[in-house]
Amino acid sequence: MVIPKKVAGPVQQGKPFLLNLPELYPAGVINGILYGGPGVGKTGTALTARDYEHLRPILVIAFDSIDPTIIKFSNEFVKTLDVIEEMKSRNITISMMMPSLLRELDKKIPFKTVLLDNISKLMNPLIFRDIMAEAEVLAKARGRDHDPDVMEMQDYNRATNRVYGFLERARSNSLKNGYNLILTARERIDYIKTQSYEGDFYYPDLSPELRRLILHEYDFCFHMESGTSLQAVEGSQVKKSISVRYLHTKDKSDRVCKTKIGGLESKIKNPTLDILYQAYLKESNGHG
Repeated sequence: MVIPKKVAGPVQQGKPFLLNLPELYPAGVINGILYGGPGVGKTGTALTARDYEHLRPILVIAFDSIDPTIIKFSNEFVKTLDVIEEMKSRNITISMMMPSLLRELDKKIPFKTVLLDNISKLMNPLIFRDIMAEAEVLAKARGRDHDPDVMEMQDYNRATNRVYGFLERARSNSLKNGYNLILTARERIDYIKTQSYEGDFYYPDLSPELRRLILHEYDFCFHMESGTSLQAVEGSQVKKSISVRYLHTKDKSDRVCKTKIGGLESKIKNPTLDILYQAYLKESNGHG
């Protein structure tokens, strides 16, 4: 077989494959997604990393307008990149920004945890203005209209492919360079009816391709919800209602969950990122 000169590379030059192989990925980092409805504590749980020296400092890459939770939890250990604001101020698109972010994250960065906040927001026309503009040009060339504010299926598929590549590389970079990577996303609810279950079914509000990537490659996919609990008032018999957060770690008939981390309870009250991290370390050290 004759290989064209323009694609001839190291093989034709006699360069060995097995020299200068990269070192094994460092142990001790986790990657996964927390999903749920608004206000259930996804971002807050991820940002509990600020309270643990081995998990901080934290870089928040916010794909939505800055969440009030980020402001509430911000301190000297939390730095935030507002993607929407950067796009506006630099007059760039997310397609231009993602490769640059990946290059910057593909090195030893001064952060121990990176939070990609609300990746569900990535799949909208505002973020992918370039795709929508290209689609409008193509539509006009074909003699039809294209609403610049509404993603058609082909637009959605192109956006999905770009986000897929970004999340795949982001995970690889985190493993190679030794920092935790946490994602948050909104929940989606469908009503389902099967032989064993009928009712609401919860799963991440992402395209099927992105859900498969996270479920197959990331360490965990956990569902969060909020509730209330009664707590005794000190010095009296009165009990007051307080807000609590719950983290679901096991796959059930009513929700999508997945984990490669053993030793976790199926439902954790008021979780912290360190609970997940310590369970991972215990298992990876052979004590699970």
